[in-house]
Amino acid sequence: MVAMGVLIRRGVVRAWFARNASPYYSMPSSGLTVTPIGLGIILVSVLLTEKALDILGEDLSLNTMTCAIWSSIFLGLVLGIWRPGWALPDWYRWLKENHGEILPLLREKAQEMAPRAWQARVRTQEGLEQWVEEVRQRHQKGT
Repeated sequence: MVAMGVLIRRGVVRAWFARNASPYYSMPSSGLTVTPIGLGIILVSVLLTEKALDILGEDLSLNTMTCAIWSSIFLGLVLGIWRPGWALPDWYRWLKENHGEILPLLREKAQEMAPRAWQARVRTQEGLEQWVEEVRQRHQKGT
């Protein structure tokens, strides 16, 4: 979960844009959410190992780990609800800021392609800009 969140935030994984998604489920913000929740799950597994209790010390381990677990889960939930703009991948933020008026059309056209093929096509900023321009030109010819 942590790795997936980091990959989405860094823009390595972009295929989520080309998939049908529920209006209540947004992959960029869920990528942000899964990172702290995944960290909380890792901390739970560490807490459950007996060796962790010995390493951290009896008095420190339970309180510190419990606090870290709940903080991670709480942070994940807050970021999932709040959805701050700075947390979106740079390429997606660029798309919203510069082409927000045709974003639904862009998503529709991306969904017509295979997600991995679309991701390969827009892997670079130049590829993304070229694809947006092609979609815009086709849409203008069609109307």
